[in-house]
Amino acid sequence: MRSRFALMTIGAMALTASAAGPAAAASAATTTPPADYGARVNCNYRVIEGGKYGWTQAKLKTFGVKPPTLYSSTSGRQTVGWRFYVERNLDQEDGSWKVTYRSPIQKRTATQSTAASFDPMQVEVALPNVEDESSVFYHVTLVMFVYNKKGSIVSRATYLMPTMHWMVTRRDNDTEDYCPGIAKQYFDGPFSVAS
Repeated sequence: MRSRFALMTIGAMALTASAAGPAAAASAATTTPPADYGARVNCNYRVIEGGKYGWTQAKLKTFGVKPPTLYSSTSGRQTVGWRFYVERNLDQEDGSWKVTYRSPIQKRTATQSTAASFDPMQVEVALPNVEDESSVFYHVTLVMFVYNKKGSIVSRATYLMPTMHWMVTRRDNDTEDYCPGIAKQYFDGPFSVAS
């Protein structure tokens, strides 16, 4: 179950790395883009159950996405853009993910030495009505664009974020390749999701 998802993630990363994609993602000083293109995904949780020693359950409330670092792929100024998709899986056994949100596209100007000045984006999460919200899983995919002078897209790359940060009470409690609808913490073992 998890291994199949991990293989899908690795496969998506390999495809992205081998695709032409936006050359704009590379820094002017190097041809290697920063890890995760400089982006970060925070899964922000609100505590819904606690005990004597702290919280025991937290519910996913928002995704906060730090933008990728994109440069111009040509000399001079160039328009680049980004957005993200949120995908949800209700049954990890069948492996199907459904897009539940598409952010607006942000466009900014970049040069080969100055990255585009993008803003972080955030979206609220409405969990579906299911019996066990801890079995609802989410991941986030970045989409990055390079535009020509007429405003048409000349290059597009997608990147499935391999690391999602579980933020409970504003602390980074765990990282995984997904975020559950309900995070559970046990005091006799490591932070984990109930199975």
